[in-house]
Amino acid sequence: YKLSVRYSTIQSVLVGLLITAGPIKPVFEYLNAPFDWTLVVFCLILGDILFAYCYFKNEVFLTREKLFAIFPLIFFSALMVLSLLYTPSMSYGKEKTLLFGVPILCFIYPLFLRKLNLDILNRLYLFVIVPIVLWFISYKFLYYSPMNAGYRIVGIEFYDIRNKYLGLGMAICFFTLLQVYIKKTPWLILLAFFLLLGLGSRGSLLFLLITLLIWKWKAILKTLQIGIRIGKKATRILVFTLVLVIPVLYFKFNQIMQFLYLGLYRFKSLIGPGTDVSSQGRISRMVFAIESIFSSPFTFIFGNGIGSFGLLYSGTDVREYPHNLFLEIWFELGVIALVFFAFFLIMPFYFRRSDFPKVLAICFLMHAMKSGDLTSLWTLFFVYGLLIFNPDYVFAKK
Repeated sequence: YKLSVRYSTIQSVLVGLLITAGPIKPVFEYLNAPFDWTLVVFCLILGDILFAYCYFKNEVFLTREKLFAIFPLIFFSALMVLSLLYTPSMSYGKEKTLLFGVPILCFIYPLFLRKLNLDILNRLYLFVIVPIVLWFISYKFLYYSPMNAGYRIVGIEFYDIRNKYLGLGMAICFFTLLQVYIKKTPWLILLAFFLLLGLGSRGSLLFLLITLLIWKWKAILKTLQIGIRIGKKATRILVFTLVLVIPVLYFKFNQIMQFLYLGLYRFKSLIGPGTDVSSQGRISRMVFAIESIFSSPFTFIFGNGIGSFGLLYSGTDVREYPHNLFLEIWFELGVIALVFFAFFLIMPFYFRRSDFPKVLAICFLMHAMKSGDLTSLWTLFFVYGLLIFNPDYVFAKK
């Protein structure tokens, strides 16, 4: 029993490191750390899988339901390997096939989990991810500030990680959904929305709102019907908060708006015609992908081959993708692979599981549909691993 308690705590910490590996990595990149943080985390996860398999071998098993659920992913992976025979990408195609093993590793990890302590994950996000997001927003503000002439305050290295707000936005989405699930203080949820505005993570904010609406639509309707009832304790907290917040907003409003300006500008750029370069780039890639898919029966059915998008779109055999997971799969692997992958994504929602992993899957899938590619699906595949391999007892709020 002692081993089980201590080991479940260790595994909860490892899970926290796994799902925060992407958001934390830019900090090490900015500091020019002599190691790859994500590689370190994946090695720890692999080590834990090997240990769990050896120590709890008799307790790790696959039911018919689980086997049936992973067959589409097996067929999809086989089609990916076969596409190496005709892909024009002689370099990145092989690399991408190998890198797809990282999401697979995250997918099978829940099979070896004993129990997942969500309170540990909550503290990790509150005391690590939230400060990192505040650091990122502050440094972005200072980097483009006149005070940073000659890079006196923020080094030029920040330019290389300036676009890492996408991973940080996903992390804040997870943090917010976690607050709702474990019913922590609502002020942390307000903080999360504030951070998303500061990051300028438009997709993350939109997907978070959609996910909450899908998840809590009954409670929202009920609240609208009966009105909001605030207890005495909640009233005292609200009054105390307003007494503190209103003077700060009154005297420091301009400073707060300057701090959030770069993030808010990204939301404003959606309104102005021709000003949103980011969205235009995504649309250009999507249009190119669609035109290529329907250019011939072969590309429609079998695709252009794994890793081929970068070479065909930009002429360089590097990592490029149309910023839409389904279009990426259809473009590179064809409609058959797309059907297998879609079947893999839809099937677990019919399993009798807790709503929380399903909610996370919906949120992260929407992110993948906007900005993800096959090599960056760590968190999404981990959540699907929870849905398929683990019953509800894997979650423990304390």
